[in-house]
Amino acid sequence: MSGARQGELLGLKWPDVDWDSNQIHIQRTFNNGEWYDVKTTKSNQRVDIGPATMLELKRWKVACPPSRLKLVFPNEAGGPRKDYFLTRRNNRSRTGHISKK
Repeated sequence: MSGARQGELLGLKWPDVDWDSNQIHIQRTFNNGEWYDVKTTKSNQRVDIGPATMLELKRWKVACPPSRLKLVFPNEAGGPRKDYFLTRRNNRSRTGHISKK
């Protein structure tokens, strides 16, 4: 795991992935349908990513829907995802339904 915030992951673009250094560069967030700069200077950072996660990112890049914005996690139309996307996917119950937390 990267420790990145949800909005930072939703704002991540493919040019932010440094394949040679196994890092992602957090430069922006996407929240509530808007783009923002990161909250603090310290938040504009490079985050080390483990080899297994980098391998999954490489696989995802091949399968990822095309995005004119070059987003790592675009919606099916290539645009930014709604900010509840990651939360809803992680709150699935054993039956596959979304929990109402």
